[in-house]
Amino acid sequence: MTGSHPASDGPVFRGTYVNSCADNLAWFMLVSLSRIRTIMKIKSINKELSDKRKVAFRTEPQIDATVLEQIRRLLQQSLVLKGVGMELTEGCLVVIHPAFTPELAKNVNDLLNAAENAVRQAGEDARKREELEQNAKNQAIMSAAGAFGVPVE
Repeated sequence: MTGSHPASDGPVFRGTYVNSCADNLAWFMLVSLSRIRTIMKIKSINKELSDKRKVAFRTEPQIDATVLEQIRRLLQQSLVLKGVGMELTEGCLVVIHPAFTPELAKNVNDLLNAAENAVRQAGEDARKREELEQNAKNQAIMSAAGAFGVPVE
């Protein structure tokens, strides 16, 4: 499914609308860092796409459109990453900032992990909802079959 839910401007992930930016930011800022799974890793720097004010990182897994949208939403709300720009170029996450410090690296890594986790959680939630809906459907069908005394084909 693609597009947006009428009541949401969030991206769609397998039929699930990723939580609002404020909800994700609240989760990102309030949850202890030990609970955030490190699943997004910066693997290397693409020298050709980098210069003194921007660095192009290769990540594992590679950032897709849904994760990039989550990154942008979290970045817009982040107080610790004010003034940092991010874009996706040739499969690399380009971070735009005048100074690349260990603190910036930590904050960018935390942001990447929070965005990836939010998208993965949305996918897991969608799968669970689909499973529950399928079980409810099967129960209704079996109930109707029993009540009417007919087989299910």
